[in-house]
Amino acid sequence: MKPLLILSFFIITWNCSFSQNNDRDSISRAVVKRIVKEEGIKLSPEFKGSALDHIRIGLISGDKTALLKIAPYLDSTEKLTEYLGYHILETEERQIAQRLIIENCIFLNTEIVISNKITGKSFSSFYEKTKSGSTFPAMRARS
Repeated sequence: MKPLLILSFFIITWNCSFSQNNDRDSISRAVVKRIVKEEGIKLSPEFKGSALDHIRIGLISGDKTALLKIAPYLDSTEKLTEYLGYHILETEERQIAQRLIIENCIFLNTEIVISNKITGKSFSSFYEKTKSGSTFPAMRARS
């Protein structure tokens, strides 16, 4: 009886140990959009394809001017909709801009602190002072 219980325990835990591994297990963006449209839910414009998304691509590719382009968004309270898997978030543009700077740049705390208190004007003046010394190493594809 004991070997049968142990065997059944391993069979049950083995079947339950698989994680989600394909797109059929998650809801697609098209389905979410259809549901939102049918229910009359109003969402903010999407982050994907927005001007901030293009700035993100510029930052990733090492475009220094993208830092200057992102400055006005640090003051913006306009909301964008982000689709993050199962999560649909409405995030202010300033929060997205702060996150993009933190994710794609390394500034020392003695140079500038990226927080909720930073403004577009202060970031622009910081950029103008340090633009000649800022470098972006070429991004290498990870294999």
